[in-house]
Amino acid sequence: MALWHRVRAWVRLRTSLGLYYHPEYAPECLSRTCRVPGLPVNRVEQAVGRLASEGVLRAGSLRSPRLASFDDLGRFHTREYLESTTDRETLGHIFAMDPQEIEVDPLIYAQRRAVGGTIAAARAAARGGLRVAFNLGGGFHHAEPDRGGGFCVFNDVAVAISHLRGLGYQAPILIVDLDYHQGNGNVVGFSSDPSVLVYSLDGSIWVHEHPASSESYLLPPGIGDGAYLERLAATLPRALERFRPGLVFYLAGNDVLAGDALGGFALTPEGVLERDLFVVRLVRAAGARLVITLAGGYRKDAWNSSASLLRFLLTGEAEVRPILDGDLRAEFGRIAQSLEPRELRRDDQVAFTLSEAELFEDLFERLPEPRVLGFYSASGVEYALERYGILEKLRQRGFSDLLVSIDASDPERQFARIHGSKGSQQGLLLMELVMRRRSLQPEGEVAPPFELLSVEWLLLQDPTANFSLERPRAPGQRFPGLGLAAEIQELLVQACRRLGLDGLVQRPSHYHHAAVEREYRFWDPEAEGRMEALRQVLAPLGVAEASDLLQSGAVRLGDGSAVAWEAADLILAVSPRLGAHWESAGYRGVRDRTRQALLDAGLHVASVALERTAV
Repeated sequence: MALWHRVRAWVRLRTSLGLYYHPEYAPECLSRTCRVPGLPVNRVEQAVGRLASEGVLRAGSLRSPRLASFDDLGRFHTREYLESTTDRETLGHIFAMDPQEIEVDPLIYAQRRAVGGTIAAARAAARGGLRVAFNLGGGFHHAEPDRGGGFCVFNDVAVAISHLRGLGYQAPILIVDLDYHQGNGNVVGFSSDPSVLVYSLDGSIWVHEHPASSESYLLPPGIGDGAYLERLAATLPRALERFRPGLVFYLAGNDVLAGDALGGFALTPEGVLERDLFVVRLVRAAGARLVITLAGGYRKDAWNSSASLLRFLLTGEAEVRPILDGDLRAEFGRIAQSLEPRELRRDDQVAFTLSEAELFEDLFERLPEPRVLGFYSASGVEYALERYGILEKLRQRGFSDLLVSIDASDPERQFARIHGSKGSQQGLLLMELVMRRRSLQPEGEVAPPFELLSVEWLLLQDPTANFSLERPRAPGQRFPGLGLAAEIQELLVQACRRLGLDGLVQRPSHYHHAAVEREYRFWDPEAEGRMEALRQVLAPLGVAEASDLLQSGAVRLGDGSAVAWEAADLILAVSPRLGAHWESAGYRGVRDRTRQALLDAGLHVASVALERTAV
């Protein structure tokens, strides 16, 4: 099913669904607003990171919009108001911030970029190229033609509609506004335009106008899923049937969730998803095109409701997934979306005075520095380690003077190392990673081979620490580990996604190396069957202890013969195609027969060894 979801997402993103986003959407300075202390400004990155971790979004899946021009903005907003938007006092009022703390450029660029996203989404949907276009921002419905408010400088939906009208789009347009707060900007802005209908379910009224172009329903505080959805089902289909729009803008506000800092409703995440699906399916059944914007949402987990809607649009799966503490892959997926390729490839020795075309078309051919995996420069590796927080975690462990180095001169053995100091101990080797690209061809298949990132050697060690009962020495260890294996793995997973590789491959030299890798599968189904049998027999023991017993010959068959550890290719699938390899009937059949044969042969741990470990 996971594979099918990934395939479906891939198809939809290329045929019927467009997602628009730019990192400028979320200026960090907004977290200082006094209206919502600690305003979560990274909710889109969290939602995108979650879906990237599930494999249904990749770097490059999001479309980057241009900035809305002042000509675009002037189609809806007055010239006098636009001129005032660079004034700190004006922006301080809109964002509830001390004017002295206002950073004009980031705020204005964020809103212009988000308006550009809604314009791009609206154009793509109106042309018929996309059935659904989702701008992962916008919904600035409080901006009227001559004023802003409520975090809204420019009204993106109104500007986009005005833009479409300027291009000659004449079909009726319906705005479905399900943010908690009334969209006064659209109510006022289209009060005399019979070709635009504003429909809303409101918990907070901002303007007491009731033009014919507005159909709004005020709901009581504390309303829950049942009553809210009942009112939606009783009113929206009727408005849609009466108005018969060619295009629908849906403001999917998540400030209707219970406990929202600025909302007063009590919907659950499941109720919000049911609301979203009702709107999407209703518009689809009516034959209209749909543009979605994010709108409000000030609960810390509001991003998960956006992720649920995105997951449905991408895969058809209607499910609210729990938020997992320490969801490392989601976090790294979010970070990967923000990393610029030029930063990962740049050479600090080259002056960046060249044009972008020269950089990407000519510069790399002339650079003498070899690149890890044909892509990452030395400074790019350091940049990635910094952005993913790995260097910071080393500093938190007391290491300083961190030095990142690479050696990419040999395509078959490419090195990345981190050295550091602690106290009087200088130049300590903390990490050594040896890697290369590899291809594996499924036996008997004519399909293209799988392209993999092969980890030939990975050393993570703390030379200043000692082994203990809680951290016993495992076979092959000289020093205790750093506790960063999961972070390094997730960094490599993101590298595979960026480079279009199918997965990670390693050859674990000891049982404990493989036992901790629950997501990995052996390429050889017989090796996977052996591993499953060993896991079953060694389950009562600690991983280090089990590995030691296996190496000492204490794991045996019923005839008394010792079972030795056999190194083999162990793979973490990143691409859907490689994931499907593990699910094939041929692979599963060989794996299951091998596992059962070992168990039937009396695979066990010698009782003398068990008694020794108990003592």
